[in-house]
Amino acid sequence: PNVVVEGTGHMGVGSIVGLDNAAVAKLLGLEVVLVCEGGLGSAFDELSLNLAVCAAQGVKVRCVVLNRVQPAKVEMMRDYLGRALGRIGVPLAGLVPTEPFLAAPSMGDFAKLLGQRLISGEEHVLRHCGGVQFVTCSVRRFEERLAEGEYSDRLLVVHGSRLGILEACLRHHAQTGEIRGGVIFTGTRHSWAPDEPILARLRESRIPTMHAPLETTEVAERIQKFTAKLNATDRQRTEAAIRHVQAHVDMDVLLGGAGGGGGPRGR
Repeated sequence: PNVVVEGTGHMGVGSIVGLDNAAVAKLLGLEVVLVCEGGLGSAFDELSLNLAVCAAQGVKVRCVVLNRVQPAKVEMMRDYLGRALGRIGVPLAGLVPTEPFLAAPSMGDFAKLLGQRLISGEEHVLRHCGGVQFVTCSVRRFEERLAEGEYSDRLLVVHGSRLGILEACLRHHAQTGEIRGGVIFTGTRHSWAPDEPILARLRESRIPTMHAPLETTEVAERIQKFTAKLNATDRQRTEAAIRHVQAHVDMDVLLGGAGGGGGPRGR
């Protein structure tokens, strides 16, 4: 069986206590796979530093994988980085293009981030939204954008004092069934939470909704800084990540075989 030991950050992490990632790999008798962010000069600069730390510990670097590469630059990066690594005898196992869905939080991720739970549409806790929209426009303009399909799959963040926006969502969903995203209501006053009649309509609509008793600016700041990690419960995103990596990484090289063309040969 293949055992994978995940490091923490770059190879020098832990050096303050004399136990960096390269030292851990040496103690365990493991080779290293370096995964770097997509870029050209910056990526190779980062690689050079990591390779130097590995060399200092006498640890072999099995191969390199470049992650989150701009799709339009994949072939250029494969050429330039492949040649640069070839000069030092390190195989390039693959280049993984950026795929926005793999970083898309689910409604459950947002609930954990804000310390809340869904008050409707609980069965859609693993739903992924096509972006976040902070609604500041008038109800009329909001209804126009709903009709145009602009907000159909978005996570809509609305201040709790603007129940007219939620009314518009409910009307549009009842007529078309096109609300495929979710809703977060913000605001610190208890009176801004949806009342029972609205809650009953929300439950009937099954639109995943939560009330975050925070200021909208704080919700925006938390969402902006948030990175949704892959987890076992979110099978849709996890399985998509597996398929995406398998399509772009040479598994023969990754698992220690020969090669190093930076393409998806082994599975």
